[in-house]
Amino acid sequence: MHNSLGTCVVSSRYGTAINDLVGLHNAATGVELNAQELMKQAEKAQNLYKILNVREGFTRKKDAAFPDVWLVPINTPDRKEALTDYYRIRELSREGVLKLLNDYYDERGWDKKSGIPGKNKIRVLGLDKLAADVIP
Repeated sequence: MHNSLGTCVVSSRYGTAINDLVGLHNAATGVELNAQELMKQAEKAQNLYKILNVREGFTRKKDAAFPDVWLVPINTPDRKEALTDYYRIRELSREGVLKLLNDYYDERGWDKKSGIPGKNKIRVLGLDKLAADVIP
């Protein structure tokens, strides 16, 4: 949703509520959506983006090909800081990052082995025709 609106996703952590984004969307487009409708449109956009990437050959293999440097702790003014989970509770290994990728795919309704949106997800979002030549 933030990508589509050109807003900062980090601001969500600090109080930007869905209704603020609904107001921005409705004012900018003149199309009146409620929060649930806007979230559905954002989900549809994210899946369309993924379908286009799949069409260009991006699969799980490419999603999982992150550089080793991600796992090297960096020096900050206060300490060395390693890659951690969202809550900064545990340090992540390569396997931990791949588990997060599995969790992300599950949350999105995408196949964990291929990284491709599932047929049910495509159908529910009304992207059948757009995905017909891309999704097996």
